Amino acid sequence: MAWCVGSGATTSISPGTGAAIGTGYSNTQTMATFSGYCSSGAANAAVASTSGGYTDWYVPSQDEATPFFDFLRYNSWPANNCWTSSQSSAKNATYFAVQGSFQQANLVKTNNKTSVCLVRAF
Repeated sequence: MAWCVGSGATTSISPGTGAAIGTGYSNTQTMATFSGYCSSGAANAAVASTSGGYTDWYVPSQDEATPFFDFLRYNSWPANNCWTSSQSSAKNATYFAVQGSFQQANLVKTNNKTSVCLVRAF
C-alpha cells in the first residue's frame, strides 16, 4: 500500500509528522484529515479500520514502531516492510525493513511494496 496517495506524495505535511513515542496517533490523524493531502494510503486505512470491532487504529511513529517491530522480527514474523507515520522529508517517509533497520522510501516511486502494520491506541 502507498504511504500517501494525493498531493501529500510530493509535499511535507504541515505541521509535520513526528518520530517520537506518542506522535503516531496524531501523525495518522493529520495525514488522513489534512485538507487535500492524502486521498488514500496508510493513514486512511488506519482511520477506516474497524478490525476486531475497534476504531482506534493508527500507523505507529518511527520510535513507537521500534520495539513493536523488534518483537516481530525476533519472533520470525514473516512480513513485508511496514510503514511508519513519520515523514522524513517532502518526498520520503520512513518504513521498518524486516532486516531490522529503518529505511527511507520515495513516496512518488513507492506504492504497493510496503505493508501497513497498524497498532491500537493505548
